Amino acid sequence: MLGEVVMWRFLGLTTNDGPSNMAIDEAIMSARAQELVPNTIRLYKWKPAAVSLGYFLKINEVADVEECTSRGIDIVRRMSGGGAVYHSQNEITYSVVVRQDDPVIPKDLVEVYKKLSRAIIDVSMKLGLQASFEPGHPGVCPNMVVAGRKISGNAQARKRGVILQHGTMLLDCDLEVMSRVLKIPYDLIDAKVTTLKRELDIQGLPTTDIAGKENGGLINMLREGFERSLGIKLAHGNLIGFEENNAKILRAKYSSKEWTFMR
Repeated sequence: MLGEVVMWRFLGLTTNDGPSNMAIDEAIMSARAQELVPNTIRLYKWKPAAVSLGYFLKINEVADVEECTSRGIDIVRRMSGGGAVYHSQNEITYSVVVRQDDPVIPKDLVEVYKKLSRAIIDVSMKLGLQASFEPGHPGVCPNMVVAGRKISGNAQARKRGVILQHGTMLLDCDLEVMSRVLKIPYDLIDAKVTTLKRELDIQGLPTTDIAGKENGGLINMLREGFERSLGIKLAHGNLIGFEENNAKILRAKYSSKEWTFMR
């Protein structure tokens, strides 16, 4: 029907440890594959801080396990590809779970990444920053950059006709800690990575919208950004029983050494 509103589910900001966050994402993906839930956008934080590894990475090549342990930082392996990511508690992570054959999904892989993460660009620009996608190489997911520095990255998994895309929005971050746990020289991190707070401070712009209890202003901006970029309406919802029970089971996998240290 012409003009019909397309409704997706919106799971508002929650905070969990690394294994729980990855288990919930996979549980939503499984529920969507079985048509138990609609397409879903979820926002979450990490407590404690964590390093997440792309599925194919060798842990000792990309993360300093001893440094993470001494700092109380989780290490968790994602089901998605991509690189190693340090998730501080001053970050918001998004996940989008959508049927691969949904009309909103482009055919080109890079365009899918751009479409599903466009809200991050929109929010950055609404705050007054000149944000854009970094072109990258053909077939490689684009990063989101401000002044040439990465402010958000994303990764993807596809299974049973469903896409899971999740990515970061760096509000603030101790880049020295990031360099230590990811075994990347600080000078390189400082030149390549930035945060919303850093860029707003450089521009002399207010940080009001990224402050406050649970970053409420920013959450509303992200929700509205996803609605605009995807041409949908988001209805606040909760995990269903299937997802909650499945996430409890999956958490055991994501917290196991067999999964985390498989490579």
